[in-house]
Amino acid sequence: VPYIPAVESVIQGYMVPRRKWKIRGALNFTGEHYVQTGSGDTVDAFVTVDMGVERDIRNLFNIYCDLRNITNSEGAWWTDGYQIPGIGFYAGVKVNY
Repeated sequence: VPYIPAVESVIQGYMVPRRKWKIRGALNFTGEHYVQTGSGDTVDAFVTVDMGVERDIRNLFNIYCDLRNITNSEGAWWTDGYQIPGIGFYAGVKVNY
């Protein structure tokens, strides 16, 4: 099947340094993969590193801030037309119900 790497892995973890705070990290690896069935063209493997912090507010809400691909790795998910984004900053609110 094209577009699907033979090897894909994620190592992630978190720590709770203080009550209601959580620091998260992830190392993502996507292996080399073919761009079309029957084609010898491949997209190179790449690694991304993501980090984030979140805080619980009254056990109902979480606010979070994430930095994704902090190493600014270059690569593509399926073909060269779908490049992974560079460094990304994400922030938001999660509601727990």
